Amino acid sequence: MAWSAGVSAAAAGLAALFAARQTVLDHILFRSLAVVGLAAFAVLLGTAIHRPTRSRARTFLDAVRAVAVPRAGQVRSIDQMPVRWEVTPAAHEAMASGLRSNDGIVTQLQQFAGEFRDFGSAFERMSPRRIVILGGAGAGKTTLVSKLFDDLLRAAGGLGVPVSVPAAHWGGGGDICGWVAAQFKATRNRVCDALRNGEILLAIEDFEGLPPVLRAKAIDRINELEPDQPLLITSRPNEYLNTVKEHLKPIRNAVVVELLPLTISDVGEYLKANTPTRFADRWKTMSDFLKSIEGLQLATVLTNPLMLWLTREIYSAKETHPGELADTGRFGSQEAIEGHLLDELVPRKFAFDDARRAGTSRWTGPQAQRWLAFLAADLDNARARDITWWRLVLAAPGGWLVTFALRAALLTAAAWYAASWALRRGCRGA
Repeated sequence: MAWSAGVSAAAAGLAALFAARQTVLDHILFRSLAVVGLAAFAVLLGTAIHRPTRSRARTFLDAVRAVAVPRAGQVRSIDQMPVRWEVTPAAHEAMASGLRSNDGIVTQLQQFAGEFRDFGSAFERMSPRRIVILGGAGAGKTTLVSKLFDDLLRAAGGLGVPVSVPAAHWGGGGDICGWVAAQFKATRNRVCDALRNGEILLAIEDFEGLPPVLRAKAIDRINELEPDQPLLITSRPNEYLNTVKEHLKPIRNAVVVELLPLTISDVGEYLKANTPTRFADRWKTMSDFLKSIEGLQLATVLTNPLMLWLTREIYSAKETHPGELADTGRFGSQEAIEGHLLDELVPRKFAFDDARRAGTSRWTGPQAQRWLAFLAADLDNARARDITWWRLVLAAPGGWLVTFALRAALLTAAAWYAASWALRRGCRGA
């Protein structure tokens, strides 16, 4: 995309230069094209060369900090659930044999467990600070990492600025330093120096986002780092555990922990703590149902932190009825309950916002849902995980045709001017 935009931009500039060498009649006709070409030149060249990096900061560390600080700030407003983590038997088997065979370390690992709020202090006590966090979809991995970012940025111990890179952005080539450098438009040497000097803490998130054929290779690249290099990896359990089992390649010196589901008691306490006292009874029907045999499916859903948060958000308004989740006719399966919660979040939140603004909100719930679904479908089609503004023109219906036609027109104009100028020069020479 960038190279084609650059070629088009160069062609437009060339067209403008050749326009100046034509006859008076040509000037009238083609200077307009030159103006259009120069305008397209500015737009396309800006898109190709000045795409936004993660930050406009002057240095690599400024760029890293500009990303980490807002993310850390978000977690301070999150009502923290009692998400627990520990070295489960499966996690223990995914560690390097040196950790599993050392009696002293094994004893420490058996005691290495805690809740969401304990993770930052536990990480600081580790030596080396290398950990793999396993958890299913919605288990709280992203929030836990954000909490760690917040703790590290608040700490005075100089643990380094946390830098997060999605595993899916690695294409399989180059080493870890080069990969991180590409994410922040920095030099490879600068990133390597920052890692060695402890200026940054590298967090590689969503290991499962890598294609299966690249996962073992990614672990090889990670193991090329210094064995005591602070490191944090997140992944869904099966993708990481299967890679280690099939290729016998665990990450060196890394402790592996797994996030555990919430308990029914946790669910009740969380909802009660985040509901005004006078409305606390609104959860009674659902809470009683959770404790019954018929409520097993709902309990499985709500012990997932993401689904519990969705439930609280959707049913926080007084006109809603959370007891409807106990209707096994409507919600007789785990998939039906999850689908309902996911489908209802956007319409309910926008309806609440519209009511709060007395009907003056710019977007309605259905409009927002359509646009978000459109963006999600475009990401899926592009096999991408991030929304980038310079690709939005391609996402629109016919957008690719418009950009193709513009480039074709500019290149054709440039070729025509070049041929015309060459013919005129040849005729003059003859």
